[in-house]
Amino acid sequence: MSMIGYLKMIDDTDLHHLDSDPTLVEDLIDQDYAKHELLTVDKTWAALHFAIAGELYPDGDRLLSGAFVGQHIVDFDLEFGPPAFLFPEEVEKLSLKLEQISLADIEAALRSERFKESDIYPFSEGDESEDEVVAYVLPYFDQVQAFYRLAAEKGKGVLIWIM
Repeated sequence: MSMIGYLKMIDDTDLHHLDSDPTLVEDLIDQDYAKHELLTVDKTWAALHFAIAGELYPDGDRLLSGAFVGQHIVDFDLEFGPPAFLFPEEVEKLSLKLEQISLADIEAALRSERFKESDIYPFSEGDESEDEVVAYVLPYFDQVQAFYRLAAEKGKGVLIWIM
């Protein structure tokens, strides 16, 4: 069973309704979206989180952790836990911070001893070489930067989940 990460741009008003009715998250996940407003990061979400936030769990840079674990948890359990979200103002701050990270920074984090020792999904089996991990994960970072940049430009929040 795969754990695929999703990022979806959501209007601010819809995000505010999640506090009063968490079941709305299913409708938000299923609703149609405009081109480029949904990003699937495949199984790279944990590796990218580690590479940008410095930790596997949200213990690292809180703002950067938000890219894949959100800042606000929805009280609704999906297949692999609850979804989370970021409000538009958080997306804007995150986008600016992501722009300061280079592909070389991500590659260095993915090649670090800490990464190898951290047992990060889906690389915990150790079947992939360092070069294979970098080749798989690195292109997704470009997509994540572009996604958050566009979300910030559109004034959107982001809903984050794993299925």
